[in-house]
Amino acid sequence: MTFQGRFDTHPLVGGEITAGGRQPDQASPFTPPTTSGDTRTFTLATPGVYGYYCDSHWFLSMWGAVVVVP
Repeated sequence: MTFQGRFDTHPLVGGEITAGGRQPDQASPFTPPTTSGDTRTFTLATPGVYGYYCDSHWFLSMWGAVVVVP
């Protein structure tokens, strides 16, 4: 999985957005958070749902999930 963006202004964090706000996931494959560069590739070998969000703009619905199926 490859993400592209300006990570200096849109840091990518593995985790979820809940009613309480940001919930980072230290076990996420999207760790550590991206804070520089413009391309980051992650290997997702285990089936599951992996959430992520923009640490600066999560409140503007800049979040999502990657679904890996067997």
